[in-house]
Amino acid sequence: MFWGDLLPLLEVSRTGSLGAAARKLAVSTTTVGRRIAALEAELGLRLIDRQTDGAQLTPHGARIVELASEVEERANALDRLAAALRDDTTPSVRVSSTETVVTGVLAPAVARFLQHNPAIRLVLRAQPEVVSVARRDADIAVRLTRPEGDSLIVKRLAPVELGLYASRQYLGRKRPEDVVLSEERLLGLDDSFGRIIEVAWFEEAGLASAVVFRTSSTQGLLAAARAGAGIALLPRVLAQTDSALMALPAGNTKFPVRTAWLVTHRDLRKSAPIRAVSKWIEEAFANIASS
Repeated sequence: MFWGDLLPLLEVSRTGSLGAAARKLAVSTTTVGRRIAALEAELGLRLIDRQTDGAQLTPHGARIVELASEVEERANALDRLAAALRDDTTPSVRVSSTETVVTGVLAPAVARFLQHNPAIRLVLRAQPEVVSVARRDADIAVRLTRPEGDSLIVKRLAPVELGLYASRQYLGRKRPEDVVLSEERLLGLDDSFGRIIEVAWFEEAGLASAVVFRTSSTQGLLAAARAGAGIALLPRVLAQTDSALMALPAGNTKFPVRTAWLVTHRDLRKSAPIRAVSKWIEEAFANIASS
């Protein structure tokens, strides 16, 4: 048995379905099913129960996954150690974050990073799902919820402020300070990522009933506001540079603020490229907070 033979089972245990595991592993659902069937045959155990709405571990499967997770952690630790010890002439550092952070905070600061760090190849990945730095899905993650884990180094970054924005087309002759929010068409994010602060703010401000459009995409929300659909709650770092949009006051409430967290693995804390990229990310957030 090879270590890679356990990966499909581990991903099914995490995602709950063969299809989701296949997408994570970048293979077909048939391939995942075939590899798990081969593992079951090799071990002489039924590891998963296939259901119409997914897949569930059998008791034997749960025991195997428990041990396989330990094997995975040791393999990942070996990979991280090699990355920390390696003296690459052109090291590559992978950073994972949300669409908003990549587009609004990090990408505009890439030129400055490359100017000061010409030997480092930087990879920015906009990913809605939370990735694991422990499994080396990324070297560094910037998250909008604080992760837990003894093996992680977590640092608070400068806050990401939000505000209300509408197009000049939508406002017409209204002055921003004269707008009564409860009487307007409001646009916001949906609850795809739970009761995030962007969702909670409308409820706490008594404006939830005025929200006529919701989306899981911040860029989609920005585009809808730009097109005159209504008033949107948006990250200032994206909206304040858009000439088609005007900022509105919060009225009797305060605008929400998102806290971002810089996440790396302890095994990589001495890596010079990781330290350089981490410092750059901290500076990029500090710059947008002071702008």
